[in-house]
Amino acid sequence: MVVTGEVTVGGDEAATTTAPTTREDRLAALEDTVSALVQSLRQESSAREVMLEGELMRRVEAMEGLVWRLENRLESLEDELGMLVFLDSRIRSTQDEQNDVTQLMYRTQEDVDEVRREVRQHGVTLTSLTNDVTQATKTTKQIQLDLQNYTLSRVASPFLWVGGIRTKIDDGNDGDDDGGSWRWVSGTIMDETVPWDLGEPDNLPGQRYVCIRSGGSVKFHDCTSTAVIAGVCQVK
Repeated sequence: MVVTGEVTVGGDEAATTTAPTTREDRLAALEDTVSALVQSLRQESSAREVMLEGELMRRVEAMEGLVWRLENRLESLEDELGMLVFLDSRIRSTQDEQNDVTQLMYRTQEDVDEVRREVRQHGVTLTSLTNDVTQATKTTKQIQLDLQNYTLSRVASPFLWVGGIRTKIDDGNDGDDDGGSWRWVSGTIMDETVPWDLGEPDNLPGQRYVCIRSGGSVKFHDCTSTAVIAGVCQVK
């Protein structure tokens, strides 16, 4: 920077005084100015670089977030597409199964109609056979009842022996008293299912035989050997 000046002294006389600067001073001043400008430019450039770098980082982060969201959306769409493909295959399979069921229903209905026609054709025969079976069952029961009544009417004794006996206790005595268990003649012990009459067996002395009353209810009694004349046998 160059500075010049003039100074006037007195009235009529004019004297001009110049404060000259040297070349070195001007160069030094110029260097200072350039250095200040360079420093200012560097500071502005550094600040701009920091600002641009921050803006660039924000944009990069925004782009990364956008890419992440797009990748997630793409993965979700791929899952949805897979589910749609699966559902489409299930729908097609269900339609095929429905068609099979419909055809089976038609065939079954045809079979049912055919059976109904046959039943109507043979209905009279089936009814006749049912009536015959019912009548035969009634006849068989009546024959059994008549045979039982006839058998009981031919027996003079008031008791019939049914094949049960009370075993004696081997106590060394020869008496007719016992106290053993009730068994069938086969040796099988009589269990609680035996239809004893009310109060039976009363286990009186000598009553070692299982009998039923002739012409009475089929309930078991214990009776003596003198009361037993006839017996009921099992026919195999």
